[in-house]
Amino acid sequence: MNLLSHQPDPELQLLVDNKLSQGKQLELELACMLVLSQLLDQLDKVISVN
Repeated sequence: MNLLSHQPDPELQLLVDNKLSQGKQLELELACMLVLSQLLDQLDKVISVN
């Protein structure tokens, strides 16, 4: 099956788009969690210095 000449199935395309957006959402959540944990670490250091 030649994918280039084949018209993509709208439902399949929707499914792929959903998976991609879910992946991006997850990446964003992970990035936020990472930043938050770094901020908390810095906060702990600041508190322990004082």
